[in-house]
Amino acid sequence: MKNGDDLFHGVWRKTGDDVLVRTGFEKSAFFDEMKYLQNNGYDVIDVETFKNSVKRYWDAVLKKGISKTKLVSDLTLSQLKAKIQEMKNDGYIVLDIESYIAGNSGRLWGAVFSKQNKQNKASFKMRS
Repeated sequence: MKNGDDLFHGVWRKTGDDVLVRTGFEKSAFFDEMKYLQNNGYDVIDVETFKNSVKRYWDAVLKKGISKTKLVSDLTLSQLKAKIQEMKNDGYIVLDIESYIAGNSGRLWGAVFSKQNKQNKASFKMRS
């Protein structure tokens, strides 16, 4: 949102929640910003990634006062399945999953994990 030319599609609902939206970060800056915001009480509830020309950018929605979340990226499908099991063993469930093509690396995956998902208490199951 640096130049005011960014376009957004969304459905917004007014709540009393403390929510932040961060858009247009390259990966390193994005993860630095997520760490900074987590240290200040905000946790990721949704993440999106997209390419604009040759660069990949990351966006996120964060919420204050929710269960801690953990964010992972750049996993192969087998790594994602292993991470889901690992996180499940630590009491986390999948809150959000992203899939994207990353050049010669092929299809990669990212995910947001939460100790509790208040919208859907059912656990996520990955199909083969």
